[in-house]
Amino acid sequence: MQKKAKVSVLINNHNYGTYIGDAIESVLNQSYRNFELIIVDGASTDESRKIIMSYVERFPDLITAVFKPSSGQAAAINVGFHLSRGDIIAFLDSDDYFYENKLERIVSLHEQYDFVGNARKALNYRKELTDVIAPADEYEQRPLLFHKYGYIYTYNLITSCISAKRELLTKILPMPEEDYITFADCYVKVMAQYYSNIKYLNEPLTFYRIHDLQETLSFDNFLKLNQFVERLYDRVFRDINCVLQERGEEVIPPLNAENFKQAFAIANPKADIREGENYVIFGAGNNSYKVQKYLKLLGGKCLYMVDSNPKKWGTLWNDISVISFDELVKKRSEFHKIIIASPYFREMEQTLFDLGMKSDIDFITIQSFPND
Repeated sequence: MQKKAKVSVLINNHNYGTYIGDAIESVLNQSYRNFELIIVDGASTDESRKIIMSYVERFPDLITAVFKPSSGQAAAINVGFHLSRGDIIAFLDSDDYFYENKLERIVSLHEQYDFVGNARKALNYRKELTDVIAPADEYEQRPLLFHKYGYIYTYNLITSCISAKRELLTKILPMPEEDYITFADCYVKVMAQYYSNIKYLNEPLTFYRIHDLQETLSFDNFLKLNQFVERLYDRVFRDINCVLQERGEEVIPPLNAENFKQAFAIANPKADIREGENYVIFGAGNNSYKVQKYLKLLGGKCLYMVDSNPKKWGTLWNDISVISFDELVKKRSEFHKIIIASPYFREMEQTLFDLGMKSDIDFITIQSFPND
């Protein structure tokens, strides 16, 4: 790919007039200048249209806007890709924004890779800037786990952190629109895993905005969200296998219990999950439901949960007590190890280090639970 490859940035928007100006400005301020910006707005009823058109009028050669009568992430991606002319497609949610060197970095990486996923920063529950939230580490066994066991982990990658070559997306898009009104990036990430060579970059190039609603979700809401995501991934695999069958290509095997156990052992040789042992899960949040599920499959038991948010101490999360760090230290003899499986694993590791705990002895960090 030539150094002056054209980048098409696709923004999907629905009623994020409060934030979309920041997203647009972050694209316009890129150090790499050979780009176009395509904004697809789905039936916004706030000030979004006015804000978008103010930028289109100022930058008619750079920005194309489409206003659809209905919303939906898949439809927006399909429309945006159809209109795009770039060699590389970068996705951006309208409530997030790019670092100014984002396009410059991904253009360089796409010289070698079809699909790139970069790290991000975000605001935590205290509204403080987090440490880098990085994708899973590079792992040479990844293709084997995916094609043989159906074990995919696109860990920590959100829509605004992914980009792909046009040649790859022509194999993926268009995607079914009605099934992917939200979480359409899951379809893209799984298909990319099947077809392409992937680069996961531990450098933050995206700023991810966490809304107040995300901070106040109860366990019941997290449970419903996780159950929805499970059904979503089942549908993604079903739809993709239908496409692969039509093309006469090898289908993706189901991630059943036996496949999971074999793949997990390959992906996490140092995890030391022992059947019948007690564990503590660090993080009473979205990922904990999945961690408990997979821990049970491996024969372990979640005895307690621990969380950085004092508001959760003394509460129950999926019928498991959430304890404080003082209690964690006092109860150390009751459990085998602490499990960290979260996008915020670096902060969590540092918290445990500060308590005098040691990696692999007192806690383990798992970056490869599937379908994250």
